[in-house]
Amino acid sequence: MHPNIMKVYSIYLSSVFCLLVWSGQGTAAQYLRDRNRGALVGKLSFLKHNVQGTVYAVDEDTLYIENFHYDGAGPDAYFWVGRRGNLPNRLGKIVKDIAVEKASPLPKFMGQNILLHMPHGIKATKDLKWFSVWSKSSGESFGHVMIPRSLDVPQQRVIPEFSRLAHDLRSGNITILDSKTFYVPDLYYDGLGPDAFFWVGYGAKPDNENGVKIPDENGSYDVISGYNGESIVLTLPNDLTVYDINYLGVWCVEYAHDFGHVLIPKDCGFLPSYSRNIKFLKCIYFSALCMNANELCFSKIIFTMRELDNAFNISLIRKNGSSYII
Repeated sequence: MHPNIMKVYSIYLSSVFCLLVWSGQGTAAQYLRDRNRGALVGKLSFLKHNVQGTVYAVDEDTLYIENFHYDGAGPDAYFWVGRRGNLPNRLGKIVKDIAVEKASPLPKFMGQNILLHMPHGIKATKDLKWFSVWSKSSGESFGHVMIPRSLDVPQQRVIPEFSRLAHDLRSGNITILDSKTFYVPDLYYDGLGPDAFFWVGYGAKPDNENGVKIPDENGSYDVISGYNGESIVLTLPNDLTVYDINYLGVWCVEYAHDFGHVLIPKDCGFLPSYSRNIKFLKCIYFSALCMNANELCFSKIIFTMRELDNAFNISLIRKNGSSYII
């Protein structure tokens, strides 16, 4: 591994989790947001049929259950979510395992990790009341967890554009799609830098000692050429994530010259990288969209599609750089 990558990694090895505090129904509690799993919802209560597991909200549309156990002997049991009632009830909806085409009664599980796609019209937000392993025929919960009122689900983050320091480098506001992926819109660069690369690293600004080059939008580590308004996606290599770096920029190695960069906010609000959990395809389409009724104008539309279940999210990028996910 490149020694500069090792330097970047070593800075953050001691901080794997971020601790957040929430208040619920008059009592103080704490929950963890895990960088690779999402916001911790809680552990399933152990009621019947050996139901066990820890539930996370990966994003508004995806739940993740780690180390799930169920003996498979309960009648007509499904993953079940609801927005009504203080306990699980019949007014819920089935949550489907993204690895299966059609939901069916749950078989036996012995410690598997499971990704679940939320049903249409329901989001994994603080408006959700509970998640359950629910028997539709007997009308009872075999194990459940209540959703924290202050659940803070990871989101895509919009950060400023590249600073404009040299070689006509500029861009639109950059979106951090997940913990490994950047969307850089309207990128301009004259291509005349003799030894220029996309560059990330630790510190207040780029340098050769604490930074490392990353591949371009085509996966190449060659010197980058010019851009004339293209919109590109950059992916951090290997196990590198946004938590390990302080900036993204364009850097000339030979002359130690910063052409422009943007700082990465240091919090735990980024989406987990889907590349570790789901085969993930990103399809980006560019167009102008204006909704005359309320004068909301968007300059970019990003479609992100999951290969396993063909589910997709649509991100509308406004002209000011802010995003709206539908």
